Amino acid sequence: MKHFTGRNHYESQAAEAAPLGSRLGGYDSTTACAYWNWLGPEGRQAERRFLKADLAFPFVYGGTLLTSLLLVWGWLGRPFIRGWLALPVAITVLADWLENLVQCEQLNAFVHFEPVQSDWIQVASVATTTKLVFLGISSLLLIGLTAWWVVRALGPGE
Repeated sequence: MKHFTGRNHYESQAAEAAPLGSRLGGYDSTTACAYWNWLGPEGRQAERRFLKADLAFPFVYGGTLLTSLLLVWGWLGRPFIRGWLALPVAITVLADWLENLVQCEQLNAFVHFEPVQSDWIQVASVATTTKLVFLGISSLLLIGLTAWWVVRALGPGE
């Protein structure tokens, strides 16, 4: 997606170059504006394209992650209520979607020399942290369930 939107041309090891959506510790409006300033006009256009395309992506990876969890859950004989599988994935997807939507709107304001709303940037920041934490939880859940299934499959017959 970075290649498709042109965002891949705007990567650096500089601290201000870290994309907002990957900052586990969050960010504020000053940090967001510093990132958008660092991108420059063409980079901001690439960022807007990326954010718009990324509105659909959470549903793709969320669906794939949930399908994988449900498959392993089924292979294990459905040991608990499936809602426990869907909850962290749903939180991840909703947080990611909210993050992208708010960042896109605030970037649009920034590009048009309108004030960036720090409250909305804070909403996006919390959504980013939530997304990353629950993506980790969902991934660990998948790894744990898969390991459980492998141990059962390789263990002595019942």
